[in-house]
Amino acid sequence: MNKILFINCSPRKNGNSNYLLDCCREYYKHLGIEVDSLDLTKLELNGCKACGYCKKNGKCVTDDITTDLLATMYNYDLVVMFCPVYFCGFDSHTKKLIDRAESIYDNDKEVKGKIALVVSFGANSDENYLGMHYGMKYFAKAIGKEYVGVKPFANTDNLTLELKEDYKNQIIDFVKNIK
Repeated sequence: MNKILFINCSPRKNGNSNYLLDCCREYYKHLGIEVDSLDLTKLELNGCKACGYCKKNGKCVTDDITTDLLATMYNYDLVVMFCPVYFCGFDSHTKKLIDRAESIYDNDKEVKGKIALVVSFGANSDENYLGMHYGMKYFAKAIGKEYVGVKPFANTDNLTLELKEDYKNQIIDFVKNIK
């Protein structure tokens, strides 16, 4: 994997998603692989207007940073999105990005690279992220990526040092096994 992009989708500064991203960045740094990172919440993203323009014209009516970001993601060999779970789904800012992919969903494109999802949530229910997993399959198709799966981290509101170390090992194993 030559070009790797990590996207922090958490609005909480220094939260669990950011911790997991940093663990992965350190792993790749140790291997001598440079990783680009993006804090999605620092970008001014515009959501879908549901105007139907994209269905007729093959592109979004709004030409902005969201359009550019979707195009940029295509050029990476691996994109990993680190997301907290909000009421069994993506936070509103990340949802804007995903919804805007509707404008390129039907455009034919060669599959180039992979995308993975890492989710963290305070509950210990293993099912509250499943809607995100399902949505990522279609988001991956829209941006021309192979979706390689999701790695969930439950009960992150009660992280102990021991659990943090366990999660660090788990996230490294997850990215290590993306081929």
